[in-house]
This record gives sequence, structure tokens and C-alpha cells, in this order.
Amino acid sequence: RKSMPYQLAPLGALRIDSPAKKPMSAPADCLIDTNLVIYAYSTGQAEAGKRALSRALMLEKAFALSIQVLQEFFVNITRTPRGSDRPHLTTAEARVVIESLLQRPVASSTPDTLRDALLIQSRYGFSFWDSHIIASTKSLGIKTLYSEDMQHNQTIEGITIINPFLAA
Repeated sequence: RKSMPYQLAPLGALRIDSPAKKPMSAPADCLIDTNLVIYAYSTGQAEAGKRALSRALMLEKAFALSIQVLQEFFVNITRTPRGSDRPHLTTAEARVVIESLLQRPVASSTPDTLRDALLIQSRYGFSFWDSHIIASTKSLGIKTLYSEDMQHNQTIEGITIINPFLAA
């Protein structure tokens, strides 16, 4: 199998055996949802436009992630897509990407985040997972969430949801 066909240089690429480094302490101005991270590392031709836009966003923005985003990324990027004979990334490649992404600010899943997610779900009717992403964004004090899964330009709990594919 060939190695990853590209790298997002500013995100770095750590060797699998390198020790974990302390996450960046620089503040983030947005949180990026799973789908955008998946597009950035996708190898599928059908996603070329979304891949380019997701990469550009990740290179331009001081972004944060959540543990949930990283978990969902790993599961989905290592799964073999329908109509393909291999996953976008091997598990080893995905681990390298995750080690690199862990250098960014990362929202943890805490009891308070869970409580906030349940409140957001009850109050606004979002799915639990979308509510958890909003709660994670809120926990970091970030006011912008990039996602294609929720309504573009909607503001929830002081967080504006931007679908970069509609905003472009």
C-alpha cells in the first residue's frame, strides 16, 4: 500500500512511535466537526471539491477539535467506503493523523459536557451527537462551529454554525 498521497504541512505529521506532545495552548477561533476532517483526508475522487475546501479551512483557521470528532474520524476514515477495495487511510496512517491533530486544542468529554449536551438536545431537538459537538465547542469558549450537518448560520447557545460548503 502506498503512503498517504499528501500531508497538511502546518498540521504536522508525527511518527507513530514518537512520544505524545503537549497540545497547543494557542486559542482556537473555531471547532471543526468530523465530516470536515474526514473530507480533508479522504482519497475519494467524488469528494475532491470538499477535500480541497476542508484542507484550506484547516490550514487557514486556528481550529480546535473534540475527542468525539477524533473518535468518529478514526472509525470512519479507516472503514472501507462502498464501491472501494480499501479504506481512505490505514489504521497506522490514521493514528499518525490523530497524533498530529492532538497538537490542536481538544475538548474533552466530561460530565459537564455531557450534561450540557443533554440540555441542548432537550432544548433544541438536535441529535445527541450534534448536541455534544455544540457542548464541546461551548466548553472551549469558542463561538464558531464548522459543520455540514446542521443549519448554516444558525446560532445555538452563542455558537454560530457555519457550513463551509454553503458559505464558499
